[in-house]
Amino acid sequence: MPMRSPLAEWLAESLTILAFGLLAACSGGGAGPKSPGQAGASGGGAGASGTAGAATAGTSGGAGAAAGVNGGAGAAAGSTGAAGVTSTAGTSGSAGAAAGSNGGAAGAGGPAGASGGGKPSGMSAGCGKPVTEPAGQWTTHDTMVTVDAKFSAQNKRRYFTNPPKTYDPNMAWPLTLWGNGCGTGSTAEGELLMGGPASTKSVQVQLLAFKGCFSAGPDGDNADSPELPYFDQVLAEVEAEYCIDKSKVFVSGYSSGAWFTGLMACNRAQVLAGIGLAAGGLQLNHDPCTGQTAGIVVRGTGDGGTPEAQTLALVNSLVMRNGCSMTTMPWDPGETLFNSGPCVAYQGCQAGFPVVYCAVPGGHTDGGSITSQGFWKFWTSP
Repeated sequence: MPMRSPLAEWLAESLTILAFGLLAACSGGGAGPKSPGQAGASGGGAGASGTAGAATAGTSGGAGAAAGVNGGAGAAAGSTGAAGVTSTAGTSGSAGAAAGSNGGAAGAGGPAGASGGGKPSGMSAGCGKPVTEPAGQWTTHDTMVTVDAKFSAQNKRRYFTNPPKTYDPNMAWPLTLWGNGCGTGSTAEGELLMGGPASTKSVQVQLLAFKGCFSAGPDGDNADSPELPYFDQVLAEVEAEYCIDKSKVFVSGYSSGAWFTGLMACNRAQVLAGIGLAAGGLQLNHDPCTGQTAGIVVRGTGDGGTPEAQTLALVNSLVMRNGCSMTTMPWDPGETLFNSGPCVAYQGCQAGFPVVYCAVPGGHTDGGSITSQGFWKFWTSP
């Protein structure tokens, strides 16, 4: 073999090194943004208003994810290219979702926002429907309710409706439901809300207990209470026949009706704008209370039949769920028989979900004008 000069040897070795370097650079051995399995340039940052930034994936499936401050999460993985586009968190906890070009993952839903988890709103199905029942009078309605087998006798129930004299079927009206104390009647009785502004500014419903008292007393177990499907049935029927503003449904009551109201405050808060009760509270054996609703609670300081601990249990439950502090300030119920300022409003509650507690002089009181006047003022105050 012919001998090469030192200069030729040096040139040959240099060319070999250069060739291997170029081959390595072209074969993907580096960690550049186009190499298999590597993430794209960056995932989008969280927007100040809850909007997630877009995320760009690498050529073979990198993922990008970002979450807005209001609870919406956007997450996506593109199998062959870019990840899904921006996902936006809604103020009431709507879900953000994005998908990659060939099937990425959906974003997770955020928590409920300030609106209380999406309460019903808008006009009910009864809007525009002519009402033949006389306005300003109670009309009797009998209905069938699906209840737990142990309460099968309570599948036949009754309630009463009373639209205001100025009722217009093309205008959405607030709805106020009232439960009286224990009794043996089967017809509509007088009730405190009839003496106040609710009688002229809302469609009224009077609920009727089955054979005396509602199945929601202080020692009751609300897990299978027939009052829950009864309430659901009444609400559905009234909204189907009358023009109701579904964002303004209020439940109230006295004594047995107050315990009924406490049950609804615990288990049906998601469909209620507010509750008001006198001489009642929260059952000892109750399901976990969920949802937010405004609440005003009245109890006589000398009421031996209404355990104070259970009244305060309901108040504290509302305070906790509505995000209030334990700091209170005096609250004026308006026209009242009591002059000692018995009502206090808890501070710092989330907008739309105030809580008021009135410890009034006397025994097993119905609240007097705090109930007839103050409940409506509380429900309709900004």
